[in-house]
Amino acid sequence: MSQFGLLFILTITSVVLISASNESCVQQDADVTICSSGRVITQVLSHQRSLSLDLANYDSIAPNALNDLRLYSLSFNFGDSSTCEPRTFDLTPESFNGVGSGLETLHITCWDPPKDSEALKFCSRLTKVELIRSGLTEPPKTLLKALEGLDMFIVEGHRIETLDDDSFSGFPAWVQLMYLNDGSLETIQGSPFKNMHYLARLSLKNNKIRHLTPKTFAGLGKLEKINLEHNLIEKIVGGVFSSAHRWLKGIDLRNNRIVDIEEEAFYGAPMIGLFLMNNSLETLPVRAFDGAKQLRVLNLSANKFTVIPSHYFVNLEHLESLIINSGALSKIEPYGLAGPKYGSLEIRYNHNLTQLDTDSFNGVEGRPILKLEDNNIKFIQDNSFRNAKAFAIYLTGNPLQDHDITRWGVDPTTYVSFKNARY
Repeated sequence: MSQFGLLFILTITSVVLISASNESCVQQDADVTICSSGRVITQVLSHQRSLSLDLANYDSIAPNALNDLRLYSLSFNFGDSSTCEPRTFDLTPESFNGVGSGLETLHITCWDPPKDSEALKFCSRLTKVELIRSGLTEPPKTLLKALEGLDMFIVEGHRIETLDDDSFSGFPAWVQLMYLNDGSLETIQGSPFKNMHYLARLSLKNNKIRHLTPKTFAGLGKLEKINLEHNLIEKIVGGVFSSAHRWLKGIDLRNNRIVDIEEEAFYGAPMIGLFLMNNSLETLPVRAFDGAKQLRVLNLSANKFTVIPSHYFVNLEHLESLIINSGALSKIEPYGLAGPKYGSLEIRYNHNLTQLDTDSFNGVEGRPILKLEDNNIKFIQDNSFRNAKAFAIYLTGNPLQDHDITRWGVDPTTYVSFKNARY
């Protein structure tokens, strides 16, 4: 062989060796190997069907890098484990070559996706996408538009400040569950959810929402549960929740700043559970719950109202469970709890409640358990429990001055417990 030919072969060989030396492989765990060239992932090897990859030290996934995987579930973490500050990471449709067609769930942490990203274009079987601590400033319509089978879209941590009529236009039509939690959402303009006809569960908790209007949730005819806890809502107006939400079962408004609820604000809404704990209601709003004829569970704990007015709950004929714990309650007016056929009536840890007046529990139906523990009840007036059809009354933890249940008007068939009562 000529010297020129030998030199050519040696040169080619050295190039191959240099190229090979630029690629390195590391084991993330016993069955996961990640190969890369610099900060670009070139190959991932694993026999797992559900795979989680920590990619904080990489910037992109090359085409075909995941081609050898056979997954139904894939998780990426792009961020630093201590801060998880959302960052750019170059995902392209080709990054999912070979694996995308079988992928059903995708979970991405600490990603700041480009607004025009089409990275999931070839992941046609995805039914669930989760973006945790993301840099989203608007709903990712382009990212999800090809996912016709998407059922669940979950965002926990985002920078979206406003939703409007166009926010979800072009979104996959069959989404049934959507969370936009833990972010900066403050304003909801128009009816952004109007085309999401199959949405059954919506969570917007831990945001900065202040106002809701009758248009806010328009179009959500199949909505079953909505979570609005930990926002800055101050007032509930009529029409936000109505008969148009014909499948609505639960509304969670706990930990807001609600000071007022309009009359018949929930009129026609078929909800079963309403949760208003930890708000700022200084009085029970007049007729606020009238028209909520299917309501079975009402929790008003940790509010600021001091009085339950006479006949306040009388129109809630299906109410089974009423909970008023850890609040400022100091007085139950005669017949204040009359009307519903309760299964459980819980009024506990109200340290301003020092006395039960005559007929406070008159009209209580349904043979409920009355849980009155750990208030500050010292005196129970004559006939406080007159005509109260209760299965049991628990008074544990109250500084009672006496326990003459015959004077209180307690039904002979009702069990009364003073265990550990302070008297």
